[in-house]
Amino acid sequence: MIKIVQGKKRSTIRELNRFTRNIEKGDKITFTDETEIVNGKHHAPKVKVQVEDVKVCKLGELTDEDARAEGYQSVEEIKAVWSLWVGGEWDPEQTVKVIRFKLLSHEVLDMKPICEKSSSNSYGGKSATPTRKHALEF
Repeated sequence: MIKIVQGKKRSTIRELNRFTRNIEKGDKITFTDETEIVNGKHHAPKVKVQVEDVKVCKLGELTDEDARAEGYQSVEEIKAVWSLWVGGEWDPEQTVKVIRFKLLSHEVLDMKPICEKSSSNSYGGKSATPTRKHALEF
């Protein structure tokens, strides 16, 4: 999430699935990141963004501009980490959704420990399974 707060990440590239299918321009999305322990206290970074643009395309159609908005220098860098994000190999024919957004707010939540690590995302009121691997630096 630090990349979003610093302005280095202005979009996310997601597999097209039941959680991302209905995300549209204007939607407000809140992401809560994995908890981290600082000075013995559990904290969870939280950001709220507003979707400015949505593009559906094939992985092979991604541009270096898409990569830079994601916080990377090139599509080649994204290819190198893709399997960490989705657990599968890069398939240039795979359909993805490029979601461009602007930061509305950010905060750090004090959390009570439930387990060693926790992650949750909310897509504009539409619940999603925890998908943060590497992509939600977010």
